[in-house]
Amino acid sequence: HTDFLSAIILVIMSVGSALMLYELRTTLREAAEARGLAFSRALALMGGLVISDKLFRIQEEINRYQQDPDILEIDVIDKDHMIVAAKHVERIGTTLEDTRWRELLQRKDEVLTYRPDTKGRPALVIIEPVVVKEEQIPARIRTIFSLAGVRREELALVQRIVLVTLMLMLGGIL
Repeated sequence: HTDFLSAIILVIMSVGSALMLYELRTTLREAAEARGLAFSRALALMGGLVISDKLFRIQEEINRYQQDPDILEIDVIDKDHMIVAAKHVERIGTTLEDTRWRELLQRKDEVLTYRPDTKGRPALVIIEPVVVKEEQIPARIRTIFSLAGVRREELALVQRIVLVTLMLMLGGIL
């Protein structure tokens, strides 16, 4: 009977831990998305105000985030698919030709998607339209956020849950 009871407790704890981990993972991702959307929307709003004035102002704003490790890329892309302002200035003048980019442009609203970064780590990509008068979209801002911090938090949560589960199991055995 003791082995059967231990097995039931183990199953219940495993299911509970998995559910808790899923909820925490969802919360971490939602927090990263909220931060990314707030940043991208604010930059797009500012971009809408200055895009018709002077492009260097939005570049100055982007330059403020040079040292932020969570922001991998910021690109302001005009309607001809050319990068006109960027976190990495060597990208300015590059024309985006990939089909994935063109597919995302079919949508008129913001786009939020996940994909690996250039090193294969998880990243959040947000494409925000820069809207000016009469809802014209002269440019879009593409921001790529690293999810490495979120991933580290997820792994730390898994480690803590496994540790607590093992401690409870040992306490039950002894």
